[in-house]
Amino acid sequence: MTCKSKDIFNKLFIDQNESVDDCYLIEKVDDLFFVGISPDGHPSFLVVGTNNDFDLQPIKALSGIIVSFGQDCQVITNEMKSTGIFNIISCTEESIELRDFFFRFFEDYFYNERDLNIQNLKSQIENLSKLFSYKKNKSTKSIMGLWSELYVIAKSNNPEVWADKWHDQPRSTFDFTFSRIGLDIKSFGSHSREHYFALEQLNNQSVEQTLVLSMCLQENEDGDSVFDLLDIIKSRLNSDILIRKIEKQVFKLAGKNITNTKRFNNDIAKSTILILKGKDIPCIDRQAIPPLVSDIKFKVDCNSIEGTIFNAENQN
Repeated sequence: MTCKSKDIFNKLFIDQNESVDDCYLIEKVDDLFFVGISPDGHPSFLVVGTNNDFDLQPIKALSGIIVSFGQDCQVITNEMKSTGIFNIISCTEESIELRDFFFRFFEDYFYNERDLNIQNLKSQIENLSKLFSYKKNKSTKSIMGLWSELYVIAKSNNPEVWADKWHDQPRSTFDFTFSRIGLDIKSFGSHSREHYFALEQLNNQSVEQTLVLSMCLQENEDGDSVFDLLDIIKSRLNSDILIRKIEKQVFKLAGKNITNTKRFNNDIAKSTILILKGKDIPCIDRQAIPPLVSDIKFKVDCNSIEGTIFNAENQN
């Protein structure tokens, strides 16, 4: 998927020279906003503003971005220097992945938001800052685990349903919970379909049935990253609420690993994904567990378990 703002920034970055001083090097994208490079070299969006915007209360303690409202600044566009009043949002993250997300995040907002008022803009700035702040936290999901869950949503027959049913608690027993079904996503990187289970996943009285989606993941430089899958999901969702939920979950679950650039082969994942019934997976007998013993996890060889394919009919 192309991102016009990112492409413009890359072109400006290549064409820039050392004589810009305190100017923003910019190119017009729409009547109301520009993409540019700040004097410090940061990717930036410049939104046409007014003198009244200068009186806005600054947003404190932003993470990964810096913002100026009603800024009277010099800009260079088409090799011509001029001045103007802008609301400026710059990304201070060094990671290519987070910079790309910055471009897509605001490009989607500028093109889809019908009311581009300053309060809406402030709200979006705060939303993005909150997402970037999660990268300071400990990750609660491996990149393989997160990729697997996003892959299921991205490739599902009805992503709206799957996005809605995706857990919003990092320590949830199941990755997806439907009305009577608890569903967990498992991945393996070797040639053997072996998975670790918590006892509660296979022996849980809160659901009538437990299902496991099992797939093989192999790293491949031509495969998709977590952010690629996120883009696919967002393009298939019509609900802004669900989009915000997915974005938040990705950053929260990945934590410090959000900039991990691992890519996995889509074709291998697609050809190996199977639906396994929890009742067919060997499990420890609860009656054999000594009193006061809890948090039990075990590894199961699932190669001999007969599974069903993850197609539209079985999803329904």
